[in-house]
Amino acid sequence: TIVMNQDKKCEAAVARMSEGLAARGRPFRTVRRFPFELEDREHIRGAELLVIVGGDGTVLSVLSQLETLDKPVVPVNFGTLSFINSVSPEDVLPIIDGYGSGHTGVYTLDERPVLALEVRGARIHAFNEAVFKARELGRLMNLSTRIQGRPLPEFRGDGLMIATATGSTAYNLAAGGPILHPAIEALIYNPICPHALTVKREALAERCGDQEGAPRFDEALTHCTVLGDAVTETLVGQVEEGHEAAGAAGFDHRGPL
Repeated sequence: TIVMNQDKKCEAAVARMSEGLAARGRPFRTVRRFPFELEDREHIRGAELLVIVGGDGTVLSVLSQLETLDKPVVPVNFGTLSFINSVSPEDVLPIIDGYGSGHTGVYTLDERPVLALEVRGARIHAFNEAVFKARELGRLMNLSTRIQGRPLPEFRGDGLMIATATGSTAYNLAAGGPILHPAIEALIYNPICPHALTVKREALAERCGDQEGAPRFDEALTHCTVLGDAVTETLVGQVEEGHEAAGAAGFDHRGPL
């Protein structure tokens, strides 16, 4: 399935991909509507391989439609500044040919860890980050966090972000967090605007984010935001690293990023 963001003016490139796939006799479907309708979501979830044409935001929006992040993705760059999309349109057909024939010499399969979040029994996944913050704008939160039973300093602030290495160049970067190479197995603990001198951002070992390391909040008006959408309200939020969900796979083109 080819998913395209029409705002990126990629119609000509997608047309060339479609012609190449048709000439090879490969069945495919092109999803052009954005945001997606119900029929589009069903095609995306049922696809064996996703070719996503756009920017990083397009990739994240498509991944948010999947129930499990276990599909290979060819991220084609048509964004202004892209950290995820690294494939040029000219390389898409050779990559698909190599994937179909099992010849891995033309692409690199890059598996990225994702966050698995459990909030009051609801389980969701995040590719970049999860943000916990007060529901009311401008209201401070009291936050206390434990990592594998080890308490971190309590603080008052706007919220808390838990980011993956892939997401380190997104909201985490803008919020003063560290940049991590995607191959580093780590999570980023990033307090947002903490009103304290002793609270610092930290890079945590990937396996630190078990239930003992779940952020817990003492504010009743707290919600979790993933991909810009408030997904739930909760009294207590728990974040755990999704090691089993680390099958969020993507193709990374060989060569300079």
